[in-house]
Amino acid sequence: MDKKIIIGIAVVVAVVVVGFFMWKFMGTNTTGMEQENTNAPQNAEQASGTPAVDVKDLGGGLFVRDVTVGTGAEAVNGKRVYAKYVGRLTDGTVFDASDLHPETKDKGFSFVLGQDQVIQGWHKGIVGMKVGGQRLLQIPPELAYGAQANGSIPANSTLIFAIELLKVE
Repeated sequence: MDKKIIIGIAVVVAVVVVGFFMWKFMGTNTTGMEQENTNAPQNAEQASGTPAVDVKDLGGGLFVRDVTVGTGAEAVNGKRVYAKYVGRLTDGTVFDASDLHPETKDKGFSFVLGQDQVIQGWHKGIVGMKVGGQRLLQIPPELAYGAQANGSIPANSTLIFAIELLKVE
């Protein structure tokens, strides 16, 4: 096949995938945090008083969107972070959440950022968050579990996480 045709097809596929992601997962009324917490503000403007920050492409298929920008300590590599989370597949199925585990329900899940204790999408997607912030992560399979199935997560799954940063030590 001609190189120009291959490049053209790749560009069209990329635009469709990004467009679908933005349409399906980035609307202010359908964020993961808001679906899980019925007491949550109805949109990001109510949560912070300012419009939500746009979707950021962190490269490698990793996209983040700050629903609420925190005002506390910043998550940086080498620091222990505590976060509440809800993990979903792209079809909306919840596969895990911090509230489902007694040990993480109240204080959140903790790990040292940048020390390979969680999937790479978390390490890259949480850096820069501030305590009190809520962020959505779209993590491609390459930064999650790849071609390996993991529990109820099928192989080659893109994962969507709604994360609330509780503490940084």
